[in-house]
Amino acid sequence: MKNKLDSALRFSRTTRFTSALALSFLSSVAAHAAGFEKATLWSGHYTALGGAAASSVSGAEALYFNPAGLAAGDTLEISGNFSPTFSKFSGPIVVNQDKFEGNRSFSPVGGGFVSYKVTPKLGVGVGYYVSGGTKAVYEGVNYGGAGAAFASSNGTTKAELAITELSLGAGYELLDGLRLGLAYRVVMVKGALATGIVSSTSVQLLEVNDISATRWNGFRLGLQFAPKESPWGLAANWRTEVGFSGDGTTTFSAASALGGGQLAGTGGPATVSSTLPQAFDIGAHWEFIRANRGFVQYTFTEYNRDQILDIAGTVVTHPLQGSTTRNLSGIDQWWVNQHNLRFGFENTSVETWAFRAGYILTSQVTPKERARATFGSPGMGHTFTLGAGKSLMDRHLDLNLAVEYSLAAGTTANGETSPVAGEFSTNAFVGHLGATYRL
Repeated sequence: MKNKLDSALRFSRTTRFTSALALSFLSSVAAHAAGFEKATLWSGHYTALGGAAASSVSGAEALYFNPAGLAAGDTLEISGNFSPTFSKFSGPIVVNQDKFEGNRSFSPVGGGFVSYKVTPKLGVGVGYYVSGGTKAVYEGVNYGGAGAAFASSNGTTKAELAITELSLGAGYELLDGLRLGLAYRVVMVKGALATGIVSSTSVQLLEVNDISATRWNGFRLGLQFAPKESPWGLAANWRTEVGFSGDGTTTFSAASALGGGQLAGTGGPATVSSTLPQAFDIGAHWEFIRANRGFVQYTFTEYNRDQILDIAGTVVTHPLQGSTTRNLSGIDQWWVNQHNLRFGFENTSVETWAFRAGYILTSQVTPKERARATFGSPGMGHTFTLGAGKSLMDRHLDLNLAVEYSLAAGTTANGETSPVAGEFSTNAFVGHLGATYRL
């Protein structure tokens, strides 16, 4: 039983840490090709442009999209965003080709920012926001199948993760239209996981709860070049890598083909370790016809840094199953680098109004050999956005609204994937609401 239990725990561990990246009151959803980040998260304004914001963003939200834009803000700017997200994951969990439909989960994603123009050339800002995560929940999964010994082995598979950040930053205009920005990021990770592992002789159910970590070594560096009165702008943005280890606790039970039902073992402390990798943005915008602007941006995220999800800890089987101590072990991910191509369009021909649309193409990150129902689907991701903005109070108040649909899907054959093969899919419906007040 030792080999079977170790194998089961390996699988549950990897699934668990993908869920270790975030669960807070601002938890996020990953309806994309994979990784720890959704292609867009929040912002009624910039999500509508497909997130292609690096070259044009200014004021408070620049702290996240490109801190150089803090130097282009107003005297005082307060920005709040709320993005109710409804996501759904589907895929085989226990049996090859047996697709299981997960719950459509709600996540209240968002962020809040304040920026201040200290001098005509220097702007500073502070903000708290969601920067990544996932929420995949499958309830009523029948792990036991046929056989009296496994009859009660039903449960939940879930990966609930959230990454939030507290950030401080500044932007400075070096020359006319040339701005440089730097932001300091405190990265907070929370999560929980539940999963079951099935073999011919046993069913193991494992939960990992209260996973939590805080890292203090994140930075973001940005550059913008947009000469005054120019119809175009260019930008580059770099986010540093943040590695972390989250501490949590486990609960464990197992059922054996020898009978006795599902017997509770003893859990204990566990540590899950991974990396939120570095990312680069290169973007541009231009006014190709009066009152019509196009936006384009390429985002590279170094997800090949996440080859394994490291897990440390132990569980102990029930006395009737030998009271044996088992070590948890890491899970292979084999992720590859992620590439996002972002496109946006904005029309401002109607006074005090802006109409926007966007599209994002996301490359496949999860290889077929490591496809799982709680990971991002092993296929390309697509995100479609549409939105509008309205200026009020003599342009001191901006209200922005956007809607989004994201999807990714992939199919694997028997023997091509681990642990089960079949059709995997993720999708999300999102509403993005934003308000910005300026003095």
